[in-house]
Amino acid sequence: MSSYEVVIVQERYDIDPDVLGGLSSDGRRLSIVRPHVYDVINRVALNGYCAIARNQATELGEGEWVIFLSDGSDPDESWFIDLERDLEDAEARGAAVTIAADVRPEAMRVRDIAYRRDVLAALGGFSEDDQDDGTEDFLAELELIAAGFTIAQGARCCGRS
Repeated sequence: MSSYEVVIVQERYDIDPDVLGGLSSDGRRLSIVRPHVYDVINRVALNGYCAIARNQATELGEGEWVIFLSDGSDPDESWFIDLERDLEDAEARGAAVTIAADVRPEAMRVRDIAYRRDVLAALGGFSEDDQDDGTEDFLAELELIAAGFTIAQGARCCGRS
């Protein structure tokens, strides 16, 4: 099994401490990226924050895959099992990205998406341009497809019921 790191980019919502306890159990690597207080206005991060946070997490990550969770994510213990299966399937298919089954592939920002860290870094990461704010995944996926990479839709589900 490939190594991976789950990154929660916390912009607009609070994360349940019980969920964090479950996510960080069993020695899994988990990071939470939050804006600094001076970067937040009315509890909403400034434009470009999500892309900047994702690029930093990609650069500092240690795993072969980096998984980003954001607004609308609600992972449970079975999510990790499904994630690991999706990553194995993506690797077998030569995919550079895998998205959760319960998200739209054409979404501008996907709440549960895994990238091969080396491929994302080689493409220069996410656009930090204010004009591209909120479209990080859509633009990255377009670049990956244009470069000949495959995007796989996984079987895992991470949304709130």
